[in-house]
Amino acid sequence: MKDLRKGTYVALAALPSLVGLTGWSAPAADTAAVDAPQLVRVPGKVHGLAQPRFDVGEAPNSLKLGTLEIVLAKTPAQQAALKQLLAAQQDPNSPQYHHFLTPAEYGARFGASDATLAAVTQWLESNGFKVRPVAPNRSQLYFSGTKAQVEAAFHTQIHLFDVNGERHFANVTVPEVPAGIAPLVADVQGLHDFYPRSTLRKHRLNRRAVPDTTYNGGQTNYVGPTDFAVIYDVNPLYQQGITGAGVTIAIGAESDINPAIANAYWQGFGITPPQVQSVLVPGGTDPGLTHDGKEDEAYLDVEIAGGIAPGAKILLVREKNVFNAAQYVIQQNLAPILNLSFGQCEANLNNAPLDSLFQEAASQGITVTVSSGDQGVAECITNAFTQGQLSTSGFAVNGNASSPHVLAVGGTEFDPTKMQDWGATNAAGTQVNALAHIPEMVWNSTCADPEGAQALGFADPTTFCNTTTYQGKPNPYIQVATASGGLCDRPRRSAASAAAITP
Repeated sequence: MKDLRKGTYVALAALPSLVGLTGWSAPAADTAAVDAPQLVRVPGKVHGLAQPRFDVGEAPNSLKLGTLEIVLAKTPAQQAALKQLLAAQQDPNSPQYHHFLTPAEYGARFGASDATLAAVTQWLESNGFKVRPVAPNRSQLYFSGTKAQVEAAFHTQIHLFDVNGERHFANVTVPEVPAGIAPLVADVQGLHDFYPRSTLRKHRLNRRAVPDTTYNGGQTNYVGPTDFAVIYDVNPLYQQGITGAGVTIAIGAESDINPAIANAYWQGFGITPPQVQSVLVPGGTDPGLTHDGKEDEAYLDVEIAGGIAPGAKILLVREKNVFNAAQYVIQQNLAPILNLSFGQCEANLNNAPLDSLFQEAASQGITVTVSSGDQGVAECITNAFTQGQLSTSGFAVNGNASSPHVLAVGGTEFDPTKMQDWGATNAAGTQVNALAHIPEMVWNSTCADPEGAQALGFADPTTFCNTTTYQGKPNPYIQVATASGGLCDRPRRSAASAAAITP
């Protein structure tokens, strides 16, 4: 291992003079012994699914890790100043109220210094990595290299894991970097491919050329965009010409879509298809049409956004890892609204870099909406990549939605006892079926929902939950399928939690 690491150590001899310019003091151990510098763990953790029971051995050296990234740390002074700015931007009495930054302005005030960028870039290049040009926000360094280079530079090993029939790779220990640059590094990303997953809970999805208007004899009502306009009284806005024109809505996605399918959806409801553009993150991995839940999620988000705001431009930003898409939207300031319908167990995350990204979005006036998820309080169930599991791991939330700088959006359902608020048939042309505002409650498709149990003919939830079969099949309602929420490890509210929502 000494020979393997020697190139790293020699390259560090020139770093202290550069690092010192950033306000950090390089420990004397870095220059005292070139062959034995001090190593420091990077903040973060090994992903929760990189468990020994799933480990199938070391990954091949030919493994391509995709986009690698060092998240650069802010100084304490920068962090304090950013917190103050975010509060002022949401204070109507402040001269900074709704004076949002551009990415370049954010980078100048809260990004890394030239010395920091030079020091970390020099270290990466000395280890054989190819470093991309710095983004305007000056908050990340993207680089690429081989699995062997990653293992040598970050003193970890990359193994393969089989989880629920899917093959993944991940680092098995927390990465380490030399003490001389450790204060400059907030996180190292790209060392695993347990990417955020769609939070969509599928019951039945159709890709028909027209909307599904079968209402099961009045027992179930599906809400289309024209129903939404009635229920939430949006029609008066449409009549005033307020349709989202001039606004871009970015959808973070891990799949592409077929535009003809989305157009057929809108046309089925009598809606003129909005402008839709699908964009691949530059330098990213194109997921293509994935033919799974990720593609379903992309259609759902695009179709609903375009159906409610038909005048808006819908920008589908795709990458194999949806957070690369989110970063691209924020770094380039592509849209004032960004939606992410993807989740991951909060316990698996290094929350600080994720929240820092959403702070940046808030400072630029970008409203980020994140699905709270469809797994109730069971986001961290062991079988996290398979839907329809029982909860055995305690309360947990979608870590992507737990930042106080995003708007977490949970599912609701309509009171099943209010059937009089639905018409017996659909209106010709628009398919509208809702007659007025309909009371809502938290969406809960489990046997624990008392209204749902009653609507399906059970005396109470206890009876329903102890029924092993339903309509001749295993009872699907004992599985976790409900709006998410629960205990998170930080406050839900902050002064910037509603950035750019107020007109």
